[in-house]
Order: sequence, then structure tokens, then C-alpha cells
Amino acid sequence: MHVKHVGVEVHVQFATPYLFVILFCQAHLFAVLVQALLKEVVAYQKIKKLWGIFVPRLIEYGTTCNGQAVFVATELIDGVELGEVAVTQEVETAALDELDAVHACGLLHGDIEARNLMVVRGKQPPVRILDFGFSRITSSKKLQESERVRLEYLLAHMMN
Repeated sequence: MHVKHVGVEVHVQFATPYLFVILFCQAHLFAVLVQALLKEVVAYQKIKKLWGIFVPRLIEYGTTCNGQAVFVATELIDGVELGEVAVTQEVETAALDELDAVHACGLLHGDIEARNLMVVRGKQPPVRILDFGFSRITSSKKLQESERVRLEYLLAHMMN
């Protein structure tokens, strides 16, 4: 697939050649994935001031194949999943600060897992938060604190 937007050319290569087959054959799955992608777009719009700092920049989103495929394109992050390298105090502090920044925008991430945190090479801050498909807009301090505790537990487990 090839997408051109605002002078930026993006060539998209899917990790598996079966993605479109699954989307076309599984109507219910397609609907669930579309909902997750739409949530991702809403979340990215809510946290726009964090693009390129704490989260990848949103490059484009939309449909292709006559509306039969929905896509979200973000900048590629050069890094590794949290836990694939030693979790340092710097990484721990950055991850917690970044989640606090997301919460300050009135957004709950909704899926705090190691796979959704990338440790980046040679960048400050050294962590990026990914995948906002389960996010929700809320200013609930109780929910935000619960999510922060989840991240604290995950980081502590990885530092030991």
C-alpha cells in the first residue's frame, strides 16, 4: 500500500501478508479492529502536544481499498520493547513521567503492557508509549492512579 499526505510519502509493508485476508473474511474481527483504530486516532488527537516526544507522531489515518481497509500510520520508533534491555532508573522515571503526561491530557491508556512501551536509542526521553487502541477519555484520578500503579508494578518487576 502506498499513501501520500502533505508531501510525505509513506510506504506501508504489513508484518504478515495475511492481514487483508483476515480483515476481509472476518467481518466481526474487522469491526473490532476498526473500533480500536478509531480509538487510536481519537487518542492521538487528544495528546497531540506529546507527538514525537512521548508518543510517535501520527502521520496519517484513513481508509483504502474502497473503504474496506482502515489504517493508522505513525512514525517508526527505533527501539526495543520494554524488558528486552535492562530497565534502568532513567527508563523507569521516563515511563512514569510519560504516563503522567498522557493522563494530564485527560486520557487513560487502557493497555499498559511491556509491548506498548518502547525503549529508544539515543533519544530523550528514552521511552515511547504506543498503542492507544484501548484508551479512553477520562479525568478520573482513581483510574489514572490505578493505571500508574500497574506501570509501577511492571517496571519494578523488570528491574529485579
